[in-house]
Amino acid sequence: MRRLIAFQGERGAFGEEAVCAVWPNDVEPVPLPTFAAVVRAVAEGCVTGGVLPVGNSIAGVVQESVDALTASDSVQVVGETVVPITQCFMAPAGARIDALRSIASHPAALAQCGSFLRRHARIKVVSAADTAGAAREVAAANDPRHAAIAGRGAAVRYGLRILAEGIEDASDNNTRFVIIAPAARGRQLLSGRWRLFHAVRGATVVDADDPRRIREATGELLRVLLQRNAVTGDHVVSALFSTTSDLTSDFSARAARDLGWTDTPLMCMSEIPVPGALPRCIRVMLHMQLEHPRASLSPVYLRGAEALRLDLSSGVGS
Repeated sequence: MRRLIAFQGERGAFGEEAVCAVWPNDVEPVPLPTFAAVVRAVAEGCVTGGVLPVGNSIAGVVQESVDALTASDSVQVVGETVVPITQCFMAPAGARIDALRSIASHPAALAQCGSFLRRHARIKVVSAADTAGAAREVAAANDPRHAAIAGRGAAVRYGLRILAEGIEDASDNNTRFVIIAPAARGRQLLSGRWRLFHAVRGATVVDADDPRRIREATGELLRVLLQRNAVTGDHVVSALFSTTSDLTSDFSARAARDLGWTDTPLMCMSEIPVPGALPRCIRVMLHMQLEHPRASLSPVYLRGAEALRLDLSSGVGS
C-alpha cells in the first residue's frame, strides 16, 4: 500500500521534492495549503507522514512552519532531509523581462533572491502562499506581464518559460525539511534508513600567526559551515580543531566559545608538519546529531583552503 506524505504547497513545490528525496518510490505526495494543515493531517492520521521546511541557508528559519510544528503535541519529528534549492524566474511564453509588471513567490523564496530582485526593482514583488502556487497562478492567467519565482519542476508542470535560472543569492542554497509522523508511530515511518551521527569538515587560512586573525577566520568558518548545511550550533555534539605547526599564538577552538558553544566538547591539536603542506591552515571537523543523509552535508573551504579539496570544484581527486 502506498504511503501518503503531506507537504505544503501545490504540485511542483520544493516540499514535493523533499518527499521524493526521502521516498523515491511507493509514496503519494499530498499537497496541502498551509503548514498547519500538514501538521493537522499527520496528527489526525489522514496521511502517513509529512515534511515541513524549517530552515533555509540564505533566508534562515521558516518561522510559520516551525510555529505550526511546535503548536502540536500529537506529531513528532522523526527525520530530516536537506534539499538543494535552485530558484528559477519564469513566465508565460512571449514574456520579456523589460515588460514585466509583477513577480510572485513565497516570501522565503523572495528572500533567497534579493540581489536579483534589486536588479529588477521596477517590477512589483507579490507574496504568494508557495512557490509552485505562484507558478500555477501565473500560468493560469497567461499574461506575459506577470512572472513567478519557483523551481524548475513547477515551470515544467505548469508550462512556463524559464527566463533565468539559479537566481538565488548563493549557489549552495538549500532548505532543511523535517519529517513528521503521528506521535504514536515514531520512527516506523523511516524504516531504519536514517543514521543519527554525522561529521562535516572545513578549513581556512590566515595570513599571519595572530590571535585575532585566527579567531576571526575560525569563527567565519564555523558560521559558514552551519549556514551552508542549514543547521545550528545545537546540532554540534563535539568539534576537533587542528592547525599547522606555524600557528601557535592561540587556540582556534576559542572561536567556538566566542560563538556561544559553552557546553560543546572541543579539542585542539597540531597537524603533522609535512613538507609542502598548505601553510597557516586551520581545519575543523564537526560531529553533529542529525537525521538526514550524509551526502547532504557540505564541507566548507575558505580563504585559499580550497586547494586542499580540488575535487570539490574541478573533479580532480585530492
